[in-house]
Amino acid sequence: MATGRTFRAFFSHAGHDARTDVALIDHCSVELEKRAKSRLQPHSLDVWRAENEIRAGQDWRETYLEAARDSHFLIVVLTPGWMASKHCRAEYNEFRKIEKTLPRGDYILPIVTREISELNLGTYDDDDMAVYNDLKRRQRKSLPVEDFLNMTGSQRDLAIEAIAGEFEAMIARRLAFERKAAARAVTRTPVARPAARAEPPRRTKKPIEFPAHDYLQDCKVFIEPRGPDATARQVFAQVDFVERLYILDAGKPIDFGVYRVTLALSNEGPGRIERAQSLENHRVGTHDTYYLDRSNADKILVQADAPDENGRLGEQALQPCVYDNYHATIAVASPEVEADKLRARIEVSVSTEGLCFPGARAGPGSPRLGKLADAVLARFIEKNLVLPDTRRAVREFPVTERGKK
Repeated sequence: MATGRTFRAFFSHAGHDARTDVALIDHCSVELEKRAKSRLQPHSLDVWRAENEIRAGQDWRETYLEAARDSHFLIVVLTPGWMASKHCRAEYNEFRKIEKTLPRGDYILPIVTREISELNLGTYDDDDMAVYNDLKRRQRKSLPVEDFLNMTGSQRDLAIEAIAGEFEAMIARRLAFERKAAARAVTRTPVARPAARAEPPRRTKKPIEFPAHDYLQDCKVFIEPRGPDATARQVFAQVDFVERLYILDAGKPIDFGVYRVTLALSNEGPGRIERAQSLENHRVGTHDTYYLDRSNADKILVQADAPDENGRLGEQALQPCVYDNYHATIAVASPEVEADKLRARIEVSVSTEGLCFPGARAGPGSPRLGKLADAVLARFIEKNLVLPDTRRAVREFPVTERGKK
């Protein structure tokens, strides 16, 4: 029989909201737990909610913080009341300390039930804005209280089912990262060697021969499914490259990697796509990720560069712009946008502009680098991986709704 794990999610909400929006808070906690458990078998999800856990005589403040520290995920019912609550902020800050020690992934799920207005924002200090902006950048769900009150019972169930689906995806990504980390730990276990056989340091990653193996591992572009409230939907993407590649040229290996990639998203149907606020021409992590064209309303161009001329893009070429999430939020689509009318493609220039050659001992723009790039280009041409008479390696990918196969 398959065995699973039980994940715990700390449910952070303002007391005023619990008293005002009783049914909504219950659905976002109790009903969410039930539906998540149904989806996650053999795994399970327990939602920790203070009203159900605090016993008489307990130091409730410390109990809250301890529960936040011991949880795998944090659910934030984001409202003006939550932002104004120092206790909610303490829970968030406590969990963030833990989140920073975890493998890259998404561990906080904001559920927006009341919008933060300009009136609210005008009262926030720098610390408040830092928290607000962090939650805003994350992959979040929207369930406005006005819409919830007008929903039928089945519509409410569908809305919570969508949030449960988000949790299913978060847990799946967490488990995938844990498996990768465990595999890396095994492959990096040092092997004892006699002192007399000392060898030069090994490369951190063994290069892979190209074109026997593709330079691109994966590319995913997807849009949030339509919700009952017909609000704008986020578009997410991620590109994974093989970080270290080599070709054999006259029997000698040439190491190379992808230095720069451009992802284009265009809309050929109804509605509009716009740049996401979470990716506004700024440095994220160790990579530069930014928009190229700010004037075209029907096409979005995102570029990612490695940190320096010797750097290479590997897994997660688009550095996540929603803090620790695997995917980058690249666009926001209006409710009318149809997934099958969106077009996504990535492009790499097979030249000294788009590739890097670590260890080549040649400065940028040198003839030697140009010869190395020409040798790699010859392999791309052999496999028909570039457009005719160009150096452009282009791949097109479908855009799907999240959760659909």
